[in-house]
Formats: sequence, C-alpha cells, structure tokens
Amino acid sequence: MSNEEKFKIKEDLIINHPYALNPFRKGVELTLTTIGWIIWAVLCRPLLLAFMWFLSVEIFYEHMIRLGGIFALADFIIIYLGCLFVLYLFIRGWNFYNSRRFRGKDRRKSVKEVSSNDLESYFKFASHVIEKARNWKNISVSFKDDNQVFLKEMESIKEGPYRGYFKSG
Repeated sequence: MSNEEKFKIKEDLIINHPYALNPFRKGVELTLTTIGWIIWAVLCRPLLLAFMWFLSVEIFYEHMIRLGGIFALADFIIIYLGCLFVLYLFIRGWNFYNSRRFRGKDRRKSVKEVSSNDLESYFKFASHVIEKARNWKNISVSFKDDNQVFLKEMESIKEGPYRGYFKSG
C-alpha cells in the first residue's frame, strides 16, 4: 500500500462530532468566536474599508483627472457597457442552467449509518469493545503504528486501551 493510500485511509477516519463536545467547551468556543467577529466587525473592517476608499480616490484622481483619462473613458464607454452586459448575460445563463439542472434534487450527500459489525470488521476489534465504547462519554482514538488503532476511555484509567487493526493490515 502506498503512502498516499495510507494517508487517505487515515484522513477518512476523522469524523467531526460537534455534539460530542461538553457544554463548557462549546460555550468557550462560541464566546471566543463571537469576540473575534466583534473585533473584526468593529475595528478591522472599517479601517480596511477606509484605507481602500482613500487609495481608490487617490488613484482615480491621478488617472482620470490629472492624466486626462476621463476623455478615454468617454470614448470607450460603449465597449465597457457592452462587456458588462456580456458578463451579466453569462452569469444569468449560468444561474439558469444550474436552476434547471438541479431543480428538485438534494445535492447534500448523507453519510450512511455505521453499525457495530462494520467497525468490528474494518478495525478488527473484539465485539465487546465496540459495545463498551458506545457508552463512553469521551473516547481517545490513537493511530500509533501504520495499521493499528487504539481506543481508550478518557475518564477511566481501567478501561482500555483496546487495540484494533485496519482491514488492510
């Protein structure tokens, strides 16, 4: 098995379960995220916009007024408006195509349900390990060797670690 295939298998095994986080951690993450967005909205974004407006006014004045670019704009206004109209038609056509193609279709793919037998056969765990792990609150999953998986309950010293192997190993 090549390194890319091993990496792909390990990459597929990482599952995001936000509902498994404890309430305190959810609260801390939500609070820090909210504070970050407030800082961005109140401080950073207005300063960036003010700088961009100042820069655009300076560039507009330099090219259009001082260098006489306003006359070239008047000469090419039909070409500019034609290009804008073509871009508008292209975008509207693409939206129309997508609305016809995907009308009534659910484009979100759901992940199929994984049973205990699937986990046991793929990771070669004993049957009682998966049933025990279903009742654990916090599970530590470690990939220490190329084909080994270790499960351990985080809050209990006496439970685990249980060793399993990849199907290919």
